[in-house]
Amino acid sequence: MDAELVEKAFLDLAAEPWIVRLSSLLVKNYRGGYRVLNLLAQSSEPMTPSQLAVLCEVSTARMTVILNSLQLKGYLRKHRKRSDRRSLSVSLTPKGREVLGENQSSLRSCIERFVAALSEKELQFALGICKKITCVGKKGK
Repeated sequence: MDAELVEKAFLDLAAEPWIVRLSSLLVKNYRGGYRVLNLLAQSSEPMTPSQLAVLCEVSTARMTVILNSLQLKGYLRKHRKRSDRRSLSVSLTPKGREVLGENQSSLRSCIERFVAALSEKELQFALGICKKITCVGKKGK
């Protein structure tokens, strides 16, 4: 396959307004703590920054930045144990749950539009490409 054709196809795809919207939602949400909010929403107990850092595959320093940002926005609450002031855990606030729900709706809408444009065969092919790209991205870490 001609590399120039593949490059042009990716550039055309990247210029599509709904792809731009989906990309900006993903970048904003993942860099902005979407994954953290999602993990906290799924947990029945508050989680520690270290637990979240491991699950999100980021350093504890990066997790501190993410948590501070989310706390300033009112999306999470930090808890310290009275017996050990060094021990910290975080939990989702009602505002955090609301924002998470709104973000999930926006992402779902963009993804549904993408899926609706493809046949079953094309969807299977796209899924395979996504899996392969994800693996390539993880090897580059």
